[in-house]
Amino acid sequence: MGTIKLKIGLLAVLLLSVAAGATAQQSSGTLRGKVADEFGGLIVGATVTVADANGVQKTGTTDAEGNFAFPALPPGRYTLTVVAPGFAVYENSEVELAAGANVQSDVTLTVAIEQTEVTVEAESPISTEPENNAGSLVRRAPFLDVEDE
Repeated sequence: MGTIKLKIGLLAVLLLSVAAGATAQQSSGTLRGKVADEFGGLIVGATVTVADANGVQKTGTTDAEGNFAFPALPPGRYTLTVVAPGFAVYENSEVELAAGANVQSDVTLTVAIEQTEVTVEAESPISTEPENNAGSLVRRAPFLDVEDE
């Protein structure tokens, strides 16, 4: 009779352990998605960052198929940021993650137009006055010599 009570006690402890583990797993969620350009081309190696309301960040990169995943995130509101060379930065501060949820947040990046600024400063004009060109070297080429006829 003592072994039956021991077996029932062990079974109860085992069931409570499994239930506690399941509850702990349900208290977090997963944020995943795919990053592509405007034409559907996958973007490999993009830097993806999620930040919670307290500023705690997790960073990853997209895989060979443009996918990213952040498992085991606590429930809450997140800011999702995606950065890739040649593309405009993507930011979504309205990503809601509930306990036990598996949220898919696909991202489309737009091509960034690079702007280049050129500054031209005025210089003094070139002078042909002899006094301004006294130290200049003048070379002659045979084909420039013109004989008077």
